Amino acid sequence: MISIILSLAILAGMIFLLFLLVKKQIKKVSYFKERKIGANIVSAILSIFLYLILSVSLLFHITKIPQRKFDKSIWKNNVSERYKMIDDLVQSNYLIGKEKDTVESVFGKPLKIDSEKEIIEYELIGRSWGDFRIIKLRLHMEDNLVKKIEYSEHN
Repeated sequence: MISIILSLAILAGMIFLLFLLVKKQIKKVSYFKERKIGANIVSAILSIFLYLILSVSLLFHITKIPQRKFDKSIWKNNVSERYKMIDDLVQSNYLIGKEKDTVESVFGKPLKIDSEKEIIEYELIGRSWGDFRIIKLRLHMEDNLVKKIEYSEHN
């Protein structure tokens, strides 16, 4: 309960500071010099709007998963770094045309193999400062060769 009250107090304090800063700038506009109520209303609305924009930007930044170029040795030796290489792995088509044995030598044993549809699936956990996602990497095989790569993220 105390943490909720503290959070609300911090939120109110931040919006109040934004309100004061915006109000100071609005008073410089000649239209609002004599319209104090109008300046207060516009300042309040702009303060809340600015707070929301800053909050969403910060939230997006801290939950973004960092990216890294695909590196075979890092993939093999550092499991915790794999999720950072997924985008590069898919975009570079590194696995296209590789045999199933070659894929398993680099990626290890897959989570799931669907022999009927010829799909090999790996599961990774992507982490950022404020979030994590489960990433499923699917390799579509044809004649024992990788033909297509896709992945999906789940929270």
